[in-house]
Formats: sequence, C-alpha cells, structure tokens
Amino acid sequence: MNSNQSIGEWRYGWPLVIVGLIGMTMNAVHFGPLVVLMKPLGELFGWSRSQISGGLTIALFVILTSVPFVGLLVPRFGVRNIGLTSLLIFAMGLVALGSCTSNVWSWYLGWVIVGMGLGGASPLVWTTPVTRFFVRQRGLALSVALSGTGIAAFMSPVISAYSLEHWGWRAPFFILAAIIIFVALPGLWWLMRTRPEFTERYSAGTPVNPNGRFDDKRPLREALKDIRYWQLLVAATMTAASVGMLMTHTQAIMRDSGLSVMQAASYFAITGPSLIIGRLCGGLILDRLTPRIAAALLFLPPAFAALILANYDGSAFWAILTCVLCGLGYGSDVDVLAYLTSRYFGTRDYPVLYSFVYSCFCLGYGLAALLGGGAFDHFGSYSIVLYGLVGAVTLAILLVLTLGPAKELKLAQAIT
Repeated sequence: MNSNQSIGEWRYGWPLVIVGLIGMTMNAVHFGPLVVLMKPLGELFGWSRSQISGGLTIALFVILTSVPFVGLLVPRFGVRNIGLTSLLIFAMGLVALGSCTSNVWSWYLGWVIVGMGLGGASPLVWTTPVTRFFVRQRGLALSVALSGTGIAAFMSPVISAYSLEHWGWRAPFFILAAIIIFVALPGLWWLMRTRPEFTERYSAGTPVNPNGRFDDKRPLREALKDIRYWQLLVAATMTAASVGMLMTHTQAIMRDSGLSVMQAASYFAITGPSLIIGRLCGGLILDRLTPRIAAALLFLPPAFAALILANYDGSAFWAILTCVLCGLGYGSDVDVLAYLTSRYFGTRDYPVLYSFVYSCFCLGYGLAALLGGGAFDHFGSYSIVLYGLVGAVTLAILLVLTLGPAKELKLAQAIT
C-alpha cells in the first residue's frame, strides 16, 4: 500500500478513531477518584487500602467475566448499541460510588456496577472498527484511539483532587458521571449516527475499506490451538499486573513519603501526557518494527518505574520520572496487545480473540492492585510487590519475543 492509500485510510476512517478516543477517555476516568481518595477514604471510614483497592479488583473481575460475552455480542448488536448503553451504566456506577456509606459493601456494590459498564465500554468495543478498517496505519490508528486513557489520566486526578478539596469526597464521582452523561454520550451519538461501522451489525466476513481488502480468514478454533495465543494471554496478565499496581498505588506511595494530596495528584497527572506520547510513539514503532521486538521495547518502562518507587524518598525529580515511566508503560499495553492480536490472528475473529486477551489484562490489573494493598497492610511497605513486578515484566517480554514472525500485511484486490 502506498502513502496515498495510507492517507485514504485516515480520510475515511478518522471518525472511527475519534469515537475510540472519546470512548477510551471516559473508560478510564474512574482511576482518578480511586487514587486520589485512597488515603482520605481510609482515614474517613477506617477502611484498609486492600479494602479500598479491592473495589477495583471486583470491577475488573466483573469485566474479565463479561468481556468474552461482549465479544460475541458486538457482531450481533454493533458498537453503537453496546458502547453507549455501557457508558450510561458506567456513569450510574460512579453515582453509586459517590453515594456509598461507611459500610464497605456499599463501596463494593458501586464497583460491581462500574464493572458492568466497563465490560461493554472496553477497548474491545472501541478498537473493533479501527482494526477492521485500518491496514497500513493500524498501529498508529489504534494508538490515537486508545490515547483517550492518557487524557483521562491527566484530567481525572486533577478534577478529583480539586473536587475533594472544595466539595468533599463524593463530588469527584458525581462530576465525572455528569461529564459522561451530558458531554460524552451526546458527542458519541452524533459521531456514530451516520457511519455504518456503528449503526449496522458487523458481518463475520472480511473487513473492507475504500483502498482495499485485507485477506484475513483465520478460523477461531485454529487460533485457540496456537501456543502463541496462550503466550499472548500470559504476557497480557503479566504486563497488566505491572501497570495495575503502579497506576493504583503510586499516589499512595508518594503520600506516604510526605507529599500532599494536590502534590501527588499534580505529579501523577504527568502520566496523562506521557501516556499519550508513549502511545503515539508506540503506534509508529508498531507500524515500523517487527511486532514482537516493538512489543518487548514498549513493555519495559513499568519495570524501571517499579525500581524507583521501591526506593522513593519524596523528591520531585524521582516523582516526575516515575510518573513519566508509568505513563509510557500504560500507554503501550492495551494497544500493543490489540495490535499483536490482530497481526498474529487476524481481524475476522478479533472481537472474540481480543476479549480473552483483555480479560487476562483485567485479571492481572485487578490482582496486582489488590496484592499491592494487601502487601502494604501486612508489611507496611510496597517493596516486595514492586520488585516482583520487575520479574513480571521480564516474563512478559520473554513471551512476546518468542512469538515468532507475525502474519504479513497483504492487500488483496482493490475495491472500486
């Protein structure tokens, strides 16, 4: 495919990317209140950090059990119906969290609803149109769409910290829910209303774009028998464990070192721009390097961030560097896994195959977040878990390096 054909992909496919960008921004806003309120909620209600972070684990368990069903429902009902309905449920979950009482089970109930919403508003939903439409520029398109996580990582902690100081701990949840209902949902509906990728059901056939057709008919059962698919599942779990622990507990580690709520939130907001930069650069790398080599390089930053946090002394320099590394690492996980799934196993069964990959990602993310809180409650320190994350990242890198060559991107006959 030449450069003009690549430009043609963006000329016709940009609404798919913008929808993914907005959807992924909303998908990640719940992390802001969680990380900002980790310490205040413990002081207010007497909850341990493992109890507080356990809510996220519950949500992620709901996600990992529901995403495979979402993968089956997307071809039947379409991205618009699944995505918009799920975002509304997610907003209701945020309202439930903001309405919880000192009974920790009300906190857990709110996270169950959040998980129900996020299961259908997951990267699986927002990346399906992108992977089916883009061929030559797939890595970059995925990176732009998934950069919404970086926008959320930048704005959500700041909004949450400001709301906490001015209106109390419930305000962050209510404000973010209002943004989803009154801003994001109308905008997404407007963008989706005329595009067949959103308004019609997906067929199980070959994806088509204005420039050509990607010859891609690998059966689902064949992929499930491939050892490389199982390597990808384990790698997803390991890399998710690293970013899950860091994204959930970094602000608490900084607060324990003497930083204020606003200082920790301000430093952590750096993960947002870093995530966007890392994701966009990662997309360019994926489109240019051998996929497994690119993935191995992009999995590295969380290991360095974990080593810094294991010896963190409260300095501004190390806080900034850690947050940059966290952002770069978080910016290269979901899109790398989505890209590897589509390159090694094709796009015909992508919703189902990626649903299991993303379920493993949620499993690793949730368990690491819970394990981090439990380690602190038991040992009074995160050190043992942080060093363990270095080993997890190493395993993930070894698994992707041994995947072997990916399928070549081949353009079949032009569509006229």
